Amino acid sequence: MRRLLALLLLYACDDAERPGAVGELGQPTDVLLGGWTPLVQVTLDDREPEWMLVDTGAPYLYVDPTVFDLEDGVTVLRDRSIGAFGLTFNERDVQILDLGGSLAGLVGAEILSDYQFVVDYQASEAYLFGDVELPADLGADTL
Repeated sequence: MRRLLALLLLYACDDAERPGAVGELGQPTDVLLGGWTPLVQVTLDDREPEWMLVDTGAPYLYVDPTVFDLEDGVTVLRDRSIGAFGLTFNERDVQILDLGGSLAGLVGAEILSDYQFVVDYQASEAYLFGDVELPADLGADTL
């Protein structure tokens, strides 16, 4: 059975992992699919994981200060450790955006821009790849 894959190429670089990303690319990551927009669990430093919306159009990684209990007036968290998609992204800046507590945050280009982002909607999984070749059985009818 073929699986429906959404492949979003986001400025993929030649390097599979840029400095600061630790872990193995291509690991399946469980996602929640509300309205076809994936939510993925993300950790910020040593905090508990929170579900965040994957927004391929967002330039940064945003977190809601009320969800993460951050001090008032903080606009950027510098050099943080982010866990997502089976990888740890070190030394990343995190933007603070009040989302009204409805979302913990948005995963944007700060994490996605160096990788190819793939969502398998039937399996409710997502992947980050570096240089990748599409599976041989992936036809135009599945994209």
